[in-house]
Amino acid sequence: MSRDTYDENYQYSAGVKWDTGPAHLSLDANYSKSTNTLYYAELDLAAVAPRIDQDITTTVPTMKITGLNLNDINSYTIGSMTYNQNNYKGELKALRGDVSFDITSDFLKSMDFGVRVADRTTDFSPIRFFQTKGGSATPYAGLFIANPLNDMFNGSTNIDQNFLVADFNKLRDDFNGVRTQLGITVAPAVTPLGVYSIHEKTYAGYAMAKFKVDSGLRVDGNIGVRVIKTSLQVVGNRAVFVQQPNGSFLQTGFAPVNVDTDYVTALPSANVRFKLTDELQLRLAASQVITRPNFGQLAPTLTLVPGAQTGSSGNPDLSPLKADQLDASLEYYFSPTGSIYAAAFYRKVQDFIQSSSRGQETIDGIVYQITRPANSGNGKIKGFEVGGQTFFDFLPGLLSGFGVQANYTFVDSNTTTSFAGLSAPLSNLSKNSFNVSGIYEKGPVSARVAYNWRDKFLTGITAGGSTLGNYPVYRKPYGWLDASLNVDITKQITFTLEGSNLLRAKTDTYFDVPTRRGNWEQDDIQVMAGVRFTL
Repeated sequence: MSRDTYDENYQYSAGVKWDTGPAHLSLDANYSKSTNTLYYAELDLAAVAPRIDQDITTTVPTMKITGLNLNDINSYTIGSMTYNQNNYKGELKALRGDVSFDITSDFLKSMDFGVRVADRTTDFSPIRFFQTKGGSATPYAGLFIANPLNDMFNGSTNIDQNFLVADFNKLRDDFNGVRTQLGITVAPAVTPLGVYSIHEKTYAGYAMAKFKVDSGLRVDGNIGVRVIKTSLQVVGNRAVFVQQPNGSFLQTGFAPVNVDTDYVTALPSANVRFKLTDELQLRLAASQVITRPNFGQLAPTLTLVPGAQTGSSGNPDLSPLKADQLDASLEYYFSPTGSIYAAAFYRKVQDFIQSSSRGQETIDGIVYQITRPANSGNGKIKGFEVGGQTFFDFLPGLLSGFGVQANYTFVDSNTTTSFAGLSAPLSNLSKNSFNVSGIYEKGPVSARVAYNWRDKFLTGITAGGSTLGNYPVYRKPYGWLDASLNVDITKQITFTLEGSNLLRAKTDTYFDVPTRRGNWEQDDIQVMAGVRFTL
């Protein structure tokens, strides 16, 4: 298997500010353009093993194959050959204007107004190829090599890691040559089920009043409203299915998609701060918000993984998520660089977006389990957070740059699902989580080491039909360690170094209860270095 991705991004922005007496005006224009291309090629070997022993009670599940020499090309037949090429193009044009008027009074301090117009588009055109060669692999021994990644899961002996795989360099550099050598005449081609275009226009305006009272109990804050008009067009194709007597779905073709959606949303908000003392303050906030589906969720494209018999698709009929929010926090500032806080929050969510699979679908003779997002109903989120930070600036010299941040969050959530009688927590929300960060800020050096831990959380819902039932899919608790370093070489040049997932976090999923194990994966460490220039 070979997998390569290439990104190219351009961003241009310009702005002006103008102050005259009590009036302040700003104008910003932004243009962004991006392209992304993903190349994926795969050639499989197939064999029948006389015996497989599996034990899912161990930390790394045991999977042992006996009676088959995995390093002998004569043990295999040629399996399926896959090629995917994803071509994305994106563009954003935005114009924003803000004006603020200072007001001299004992209560009202300013009135702010603003508008923003944005035009965002994306185009996607994929190339797909899937063929099964069959027959003995012996004549094609030159296309395969010993597995070069034989230290998976820290070299665990619970799984067989010494076996033959396709030569990924040949797949990357000469896919059509490999295809021709195998005698496959069908070539990769654009599939109508993958092509789509999404165009989104938003027109937004807001008005906000800022107030402040200094006598007696000191209070300040703001109250306002934002009005947004959204126009969305999704153009593409979707698969057409016919349900079979056994409950599965058979693809019979595809139909064009042209979804036009327009809606206007008014979002009020209010924020109030009470300065109880110079060090202690109470914040209260209430607001309404929306979260639009991202383009990936809206895309009608159908992506299939034939080897795993799984797939995913978007949903152009999705509605935005809406929420009513209440927040309260008590903050204590015990030094110029130190503080602690306790906060509580409540969210009432409508049209929550949740991914799930709904039965089996047969496409090109292969049975797939397809996952799609849908507006699954209403939900509630409530919880609290405690945390704080401080710098050890009482220490001498360079040591005064060290500091620490920490917080703990508890979240309780519940929502209805698209399956009758099944409720679940909101996706991707853990009940318990905490973060601890070590910080250094001194002179030209800025550094951070952060450890994040989260409890189990829902990733989606799978449909087993009337036989197996419908089950929520959870990911087990895990921790994540990141680190970053920034050094200012000059006022205009900064060297950056970032490390992500330094502990190699593991993905361990299960169906409803931990004894129904799903997949077990281990992510790579990622390190990035760069230089940032400022004019």
